[in-house]
Amino acid sequence: MIVGVVLGVRATSAQPSELAGVISAVGNLLGSVGGDLEHAEVVRPGAVLGSVSSAWTAGPAAVAATGVSVTGWPGTPVTVTVTPRPLGHAISQGQPVARATVTIGGEVSHITLDASQGAPAPSVRWLLTRL
Repeated sequence: MIVGVVLGVRATSAQPSELAGVISAVGNLLGSVGGDLEHAEVVRPGAVLGSVSSAWTAGPAAVAATGVSVTGWPGTPVTVTVTPRPLGHAISQGQPVARATVTIGGEVSHITLDASQGAPAPSVRWLLTRL
């Protein structure tokens, strides 16, 4: 959001009304900041933001179900925090496994992270040999 104030505009021969002077000043103000803003894709759909691990098998990757894009100032701080969901022993492909919170400046977005592939429950043999 850009907030600006134009004060002290007087009618002149080039701008015969105060309103025309204000419109011209606002155009100049917006033109001065528009070139600095950038549109960036912060998280792409399908981006790997984590992985699931278990003691009995290699876990799947946690991939972003959707993306996050922003238009903002260059250098705006971005933080991504991943919060795992409670999971059972077996994981199926596409199952939500975590939630990512993406904070860009003061804007917060949430993304569901899905399992890239399935992971089986531990085998009976694995369970019995770990008693």
